[in-house]
Amino acid sequence: MIYSDGNSGWGEEFASSSIRDAMSDHREDVRWSYIDSLKDGEGGIVKKNGIETFYITKFSYQDGDPNLSSPVMFRLAEMYLNRAEAYAKQGKSNLALNDVDMIRRNRGLENSLYNDVVPQGYTALQIVLKERRIELAFEGHRAIDVYRNKLQMDRSYWGYHLPGLKESDINLATKPQGYANEIVDYTNPRIIYYIPVDETLANTLCVQNP
Repeated sequence: MIYSDGNSGWGEEFASSSIRDAMSDHREDVRWSYIDSLKDGEGGIVKKNGIETFYITKFSYQDGDPNLSSPVMFRLAEMYLNRAEAYAKQGKSNLALNDVDMIRRNRGLENSLYNDVVPQGYTALQIVLKERRIELAFEGHRAIDVYRNKLQMDRSYWGYHLPGLKESDINLATKPQGYANEIVDYTNPRIIYYIPVDETLANTLCVQNP
């Protein structure tokens, strides 16, 4: 679903405008290499069902196969980010930023380090979570990271995660408005997983989550 070279894969799961905006300050970031735009003959971005085609290639081209990948399940960068988050919550901002900078040095951002300074208008935790989002993008961490920190999930970008979206609704010059569940709070019951059906069948006293 995430990539197609024209002969393989559906290629219908794109890198959202939200993650691209989060990365937009640093085009030199090597993590841009995981996002591959599909362009037409005139250099414009091809749209599929009204959405710009930004393929995700993070899980592609193992052994030259465009749809083959054996993901690394435990990553050194995640260890640094886990520790950075803990430091931030302990008020140890300099140590948190040191761990973030450790990653940025290896992502082509050696000229854009924090050097113990939390940018004005941000907290150390916000910096850590932003770096975590970019570093672990497309690996399935985002929802857990957001709700663990009692934050809101902002899904207000164009895509077919928006209930009832029609191609004629899409205006890429604006943000979507008025769709259900664009913003999902950590207190929302929809984020609670269902109890597996085998458990509810085996235990008549088990009540399914709403």
